[in-house]
Amino acid sequence: MPVRSRPLLFALVALLGAVPGARALTIDEVNQLYFEGPGGFGFEGQAVSDAGLAISFGATADDEWLEAGHVSFGLDIEITQVLGTVHQDPQAGGGVPDEDDPFIADSSWTVRNASGGTLIAPLLVFTSVDPGDSYPEVQAGLDANLLRILEYSFAGVDYLFGVVVLPDLEDGESVDIDVRYVVADPLVQGVSRGSGSSTTTATMPPLGVSVLASYRAIPEPSSAVLALCAGAALVVSTRRWRWPRS
Repeated sequence: MPVRSRPLLFALVALLGAVPGARALTIDEVNQLYFEGPGGFGFEGQAVSDAGLAISFGATADDEWLEAGHVSFGLDIEITQVLGTVHQDPQAGGGVPDEDDPFIADSSWTVRNASGGTLIAPLLVFTSVDPGDSYPEVQAGLDANLLRILEYSFAGVDYLFGVVVLPDLEDGESVDIDVRYVVADPLVQGVSRGSGSSTTTATMPPLGVSVLASYRAIPEPSSAVLALCAGAALVVSTRRWRWPRS
C-alpha cells in the first residue's frame, strides 16, 4: 500500500486511573473498532457496519498523502501526545485486558502543519497498529464514536480507515484533538526511573497515521435519499408546469 505512515508510541502511567474531574467511561459507552481489516490495515467492513457508521470519504493513491508522526521525526505533519483520562485498566488490578474488559484511555493530540503550505480540511487517517520490533502484536483499536470512515481503494481492495476531520491549517498552525484507545490485550509494561524513585508504566501500541490533503466527500445515505427526492420533486414540478397561453 503506498500510504506512508509512521508509528506513534505513547508511554503513560497506567496506575493513574481517571483524571480528577473527568467521568470514566465503561465498555458499554465505547464503540470499539479494532484494526482487523485486510492485511491488518483499517477496519473490517462488517465491524464498521455493526458500529453504525457509513462511509463519509473516498480516496486513492493518486490523492495527496502527507507523512505524519511524532514531532521528533521532522515530517510534514508533526504530532505530540498527552495522556488524558484512563477510563479502565484491567492490568492495574491484576487482570488481563480482553474484548469484554479492554484497556480504554484518552489521549490529547496536537497536530501541527509543517508541510510548508495551507491544508484545507485535511483528514488525519489512522491506518493500522504498527508495533514494529519493539512491541508485540496486540488487538488494538479506537473508539468509533470519535471517528468518521474513509474508503481507500488500491489494487482492487477497498480499505476502511478511521479519520478525524481537521480544520483548515496554515503552515505552522496546529489543532488539538481527542483520540480514544481501546486495547484488548496486555500492554507492554516498563519502569521509569528518576529522582531516586521508580514508576510502573504501560506503553500504548504504536499507531500508523497519515494526513490526507485531497479526497472526495461521500453523502450520507439519508442525505442522498433527500437529494434524490428533491430532484424527483423538481422533475415532477417541471413536468406539470405550463407557460400561460396567450
